[in-house]
Amino acid sequence: MKRFLITILAVGFCGTLNAQVVKTSEHPFFKAMLGNCVEKGKLLLPGASEPMPMEITMNLKPALDGVWVQEDGEAVSPKFSFKFRWMFRVVKQQDGEIVIARFITSQGQVQDYMGSFSDEKTLVLQRKTKEGNYQTTVAQIAADKWTITTLFQPTGSDKPITIYQSEKTKAGA
Repeated sequence: MKRFLITILAVGFCGTLNAQVVKTSEHPFFKAMLGNCVEKGKLLLPGASEPMPMEITMNLKPALDGVWVQEDGEAVSPKFSFKFRWMFRVVKQQDGEIVIARFITSQGQVQDYMGSFSDEKTLVLQRKTKEGNYQTTVAQIAADKWTITTLFQPTGSDKPITIYQSEKTKAGA
């Protein structure tokens, strides 16, 4: 928590000094996702005999005058359900844009991510833990459709494994 707050303060302060303030809600990638969405996917846990289906409903909206965007939702599977919140902020620096993200769940999880856009329609978020490294890629494949893939690379391994895959669409699309 302390490290995240220091990172936010440092990036926020440096971003103010070195770049323009970006309203994340107006960034084309996030602007396309504003509103209600439905995500259907599968959780691929190591050692599980079969993938676990997941269905997620969510709403992305501007927060703090649009400097951040906030996605509130609920994930449901046959074995569990939880509510969550994603917070995203785009910071434009001299060498490009970075994305700060925080994932919070009703089960008490707090996960901090840093990322960037590999192109105008693909966001790559990364999180490092002592167990290994996570990479979540969100790619826009149509005006109202995205794919989401999360890879996990255990510490000491040179091969990442896919642990989550889904497709997200605007509600009613």
